[in-house]
Amino acid sequence: MGIAQRTIRLSRQPFVDNRNVRKAIPTTPKTLGDRLLLSRYKRGLKQDEMAKAMGVPVLLISKWERDICQPSGEQMRQLESILAPA
Repeated sequence: MGIAQRTIRLSRQPFVDNRNVRKAIPTTPKTLGDRLLLSRYKRGLKQDEMAKAMGVPVLLISKWERDICQPSGEQMRQLESILAPA
């Protein structure tokens, strides 16, 4: 009798790291989005809380903070009143 040899095959795909990395809280804000994010963080507000207070979708708050789009004049006034230092 002979000794049987068998090869081991892995059916597993290589690990791909495709996580979404969060933007860090800026210490020196350079853009409007950075300033919005820092102000919201200092006030202890979540994006959904700020969106509800303004009557806009959460996605819009996210886009402002990522500098994808800019708030309108009326929205800027709302932001100033919500994020004004207490």
